[in-house]
Amino acid sequence: MTQKILVGTIIEETSITLAELSRVCCVETNYLIDLVAEGILDPISDIQQDEPEQWLFAGSCIKRVHISLRLQQDLEVNLAGISLIIDKYLLPY
Repeated sequence: MTQKILVGTIIEETSITLAELSRVCCVETNYLIDLVAEGILDPISDIQQDEPEQWLFAGSCIKRVHISLRLQQDLEVNLAGISLIIDKYLLPY
């Protein structure tokens, strides 16, 4: 019997760029910028960068993006409602 060894990175302990988050979550960067503007996502950059391309995010933001997408697609909740639902009930920071 052969054993397969999986190799990967624990994303929750890694910071990822806006482009990487966009690619992992299969969404446009503009959608992620809207999530940041609404307070659903929070860049972890030490210095607040004006350029979104310089933002870094915790790997845990992937879950917030996926939940945001599901709320928007399945229940047609707007971004303000998503922010309230996630922060109050699902994934408080």
